[in-house]
Formats: sequence, structure tokens, C-alpha cells
Amino acid sequence: MKKSFIVIGLGRFGASVAKALSNLNCDILCMDISEECVSDIASDINHCVIGDSTKLATLKELGVASIDHAVVAIGNNLEASILTPDSIFKPCIILSMSKSSSNNFSILVLSSKLIYATF
Repeated sequence: MKKSFIVIGLGRFGASVAKALSNLNCDILCMDISEECVSDIASDINHCVIGDSTKLATLKELGVASIDHAVVAIGNNLEASILTPDSIFKPCIILSMSKSSSNNFSILVLSSKLIYATF
């Protein structure tokens, strides 16, 4: 039986994850709030939607409860990268990356444990 995934956030990382999962013959639903990001990947992934992942009603409408795994790759909105997994009600792999004004990169990875690294 195929595993199903939702990939939320279709920047470079999220789009790469979605394409890799597609190459592994997984069922994938991709979501981003940006119409441009969704249209960029729509030729590679069959099920792509524009939507706000912090809205519980949107996630329910998409049937996220029946999806096996979630990848949250929201890199430009820390609040959304924290609120989204809370709305999904299942373990998630979460990556949030931002660049500070001092040219340091911060990566926040959330799952069952919190890991914070600054480069």
C-alpha cells in the first residue's frame, strides 16, 4: 500500500521533498499559501493546493486526518511553522530556516524533540 504525505511549504526544500517522494511513488498532497510556489510544482505533482495551513478548516477540508505523514517546510514564517503542526494532529517533520541580518542562518527543526542550531 502506498504511503501518503502532505508537504506544506513549497520553497526549495519543500519542493525537493515533494519531488523525491513522488519519485518513490508516494501519494502526495502539496500545499502553499503562495500561488507562484504551487504553480511551479504543479507540473510535477498531481495534487497541489493554494491554502493557509494555519487554518484548521482548510486542513480538515483537504482530509489531512487521513494522510499518513506530514512534512512542514515553511521557511519564512516561524509562527506558521509552529501553528501548522498543531493543527495537523499527527507527528510531523518540520523545518524552518531563516536568515538574520548578521548573515547567520538559523534552522529550527521540530518533531518530538526541539533542535535549534545557528550557523
